[in-house]
Amino acid sequence: MFLSIEHLQEDVSSRANDIIGTFDWIIIGAETGNRKGKVIPQKEWVDSISEQCKAANVPIFMKESLKELMGEDFMQEFPWDIGEV
Repeated sequence: MFLSIEHLQEDVSSRANDIIGTFDWIIIGAETGNRKGKVIPQKEWVDSISEQCKAANVPIFMKESLKELMGEDFMQEFPWDIGEV
């Protein structure tokens, strides 16, 4: 079972902390397009979710929309790459 958090519009890390370990895979992404009022996620929001996933041994897949924001911290993990979770 996976959890998709896209498009990330706010810091959800405090709510995600309790449930991340119940999923086999977390997918996150930023809003794309040119909508007025578009929310650009903060790197800290993504870092927090990523750290929680790592602690719970849950692979995290960042969509291409986060590549520029995350820089060297950008990752695209798959459940079959991590092994049993």
